[in-house]
Amino acid sequence: MHSLATKIGGEKGKELCLEEHWKDFDNAIFCYTEWTEKNDPFSASSRYDHPVLDLYSLALARETSLSEELNNKLESDNYHDYLDVMAIQDTLQSYFNLPGSVELLKYSQRYIERYLDYKRRENLVDFNDVIINTVDDNFDNDRIPTFEVLIIDEAQDLTDSLWSLAKKLIRKAGTVLIAG
Repeated sequence: MHSLATKIGGEKGKELCLEEHWKDFDNAIFCYTEWTEKNDPFSASSRYDHPVLDLYSLALARETSLSEELNNKLESDNYHDYLDVMAIQDTLQSYFNLPGSVELLKYSQRYIERYLDYKRRENLVDFNDVIINTVDDNFDNDRIPTFEVLIIDEAQDLTDSLWSLAKKLIRKAGTVLIAG
């Protein structure tokens, strides 16, 4: 879906973030390359793993807010959520050079604001932006492709924001098959 959204103009003429951009913004961001097709160098995509950016991506994917997702983690009894919260705190302490505990929401928002400013300044988009731009009401629906048969596989794995894109595709499709 991200690839399709990019191909139909979800990047809005901006450059897609790569490892060099994330490292330029914050050298502590862990980056890796993901291959979607074996032995196809054109299928390589840069990805990141970062506690605060991951939380932000989760909020965008679920079409909620940073505050809501952070509160869900803080109130959770799940051990992985606890580890996420600790990683967010460590990351923010390191980035902002803070000695003690951190007001997580305040500093998470501040970090994200800096990230968004960086992307604006450098004319960049990330995969979140590509989906958000494509599902936006102002996106030119003439750019949404028409499929005679649209198959959405692994539908159970689609996030809320990807479902928003899927619905746009479904509206223009002939026959729709949804599996999963």
